[in-house]
Amino acid sequence: MRTITLGIALFALLVSSVIFLGQAPVPNPGLGNPLGPMVSGTDFSGSWRWLNHQDAPLFTAAGDIADWGGIPLNDAARLYALSWQASRQTLKQQQCMGYVPPYTWMSPGNHRIWEERDPFTQRLTAISGQFTWMDVLTRRHTHRTRSRVSRQENSKATY
Repeated sequence: MRTITLGIALFALLVSSVIFLGQAPVPNPGLGNPLGPMVSGTDFSGSWRWLNHQDAPLFTAAGDIADWGGIPLNDAARLYALSWQASRQTLKQQQCMGYVPPYTWMSPGNHRIWEERDPFTQRLTAISGQFTWMDVLTRRHTHRTRSRVSRQENSKATY
């Protein structure tokens, strides 16, 4: 029985070592590190989104309803908080208001990151992402006066 247990443990160690040691990038002696000197070989490209599952209520921005533990509230503030409706976010003047810090755990989502490589050597030249700039451009400003990286969206937000 001990021999079988020892054999299973050695087999599990062998399989896990192959899995963990197989994650290291293979150096290429001809080109050096094809990813550059400061890149470890981790690929972050793809679409990134926060996934909610059974623990979603633990990570919400608001927490439980009427749970204001440690926040000094008077009766007027408590009445305002309890009468708040989510439909306020449909008003134009309420849509761009700042969020509380716990919301930042939920807000980053639908990000797109991609790699740009040299077509001949496949050397990594840039890691790009999708960004949205919310600003108002007047007619006298042109895109020539403001340098933006390509593939970034310039949006106009007016009330």
